[in-house]
Amino acid sequence: MKINIFSKILAGYFFITVLLSVLIVSFTFRIIKTNYIEEEIKRLESVAGVVESLIYPDFAAGKEKEMDKAVKELGKKTGIRITVIAADGRVLADSQARPRDMDNHLHRPEVKEIFEAGSTEHTAGKAMRFSNTVKKSMLYSAMPILSGNEIKGVLRLSHFMSEIDVLLKELRGEIIRITLLMLVLSLAAAYLLARRFLNPVKELGKAAEKIAGRDFDVNLRIETGDEFQEMAESFNFMKKEIKKLFSEITVRGEELKTIIKSIKEGLLVVDNKGRIKISNDSFGKIAGTKNNLNPLEGRFYWECMVSPRFNELLEKAGKEKVSISDKLEINGRSYLCSI
Repeated sequence: MKINIFSKILAGYFFITVLLSVLIVSFTFRIIKTNYIEEEIKRLESVAGVVESLIYPDFAAGKEKEMDKAVKELGKKTGIRITVIAADGRVLADSQARPRDMDNHLHRPEVKEIFEAGSTEHTAGKAMRFSNTVKKSMLYSAMPILSGNEIKGVLRLSHFMSEIDVLLKELRGEIIRITLLMLVLSLAAAYLLARRFLNPVKELGKAAEKIAGRDFDVNLRIETGDEFQEMAESFNFMKKEIKKLFSEITVRGEELKTIIKSIKEGLLVVDNKGRIKISNDSFGKIAGTKNNLNPLEGRFYWECMVSPRFNELLEKAGKEKVSISDKLEINGRSYLCSI
């Protein structure tokens, strides 16, 4: 199956465009997801500062029940899971679970990060992991609850990754839709550019076929203002020169035919297969075919010239690549034959 150049160009452009689109979608979504999660962590940290100021009096006074009640109310209002953890890892309050049912959180990654960093108000711990309490993936952000320079506890805020994933899924869908639109527009542009590129080539091919069929009246017009236009102008010039040369060859051919016909001696030209290319009337008279309406050109010489000796001389001259002269007896007459 022959694949034209237009299909090759379009297929190549399609492959490159699709590959770039996939890479763009992949990297763009990854960057947006990373930035979105970082912004969500900053939001959790900002909310944590407000929550700390609200619960700190109960935390400092050791009022765990009141603090747990306040945390649950804040959790409902903000939609964020809030957990208060003591310095020993014991859970004091949680907006979505009973503290006494929860495991010790001292070695949770985000909590552990707080204690490893030391006592500073700028310390923050963060993590994305599966929660054993709510059995879902969560995004965690933790900050220390300080009393002077001493860490008395940890305030941890978290957000369900499923909610973040829904937003990211919608965003990814939008990115894919925009990318597909860009892909379609790019392919349409590639199609138009390829057609614009190949139309002059097709016109050039058609003109060349006409010249091959000896139609020298064809005139190639390509007005693109680029190399194709220069090629068309060169082609038209070449066509004129070929037409001029062909006319000269035709005239000379007619002159040669006239000269050959006027020669009194018989003249015969054959190709390497023995097929007659040129003959004159004198040869036709010798061969006895002068009055035959069918031309000799194109026939084998032995069909016209019934002379075994002539055949021998012609074969010998062809094999030995030498000129041979000898007498022949044809139809009761003697002739001098030169080959």
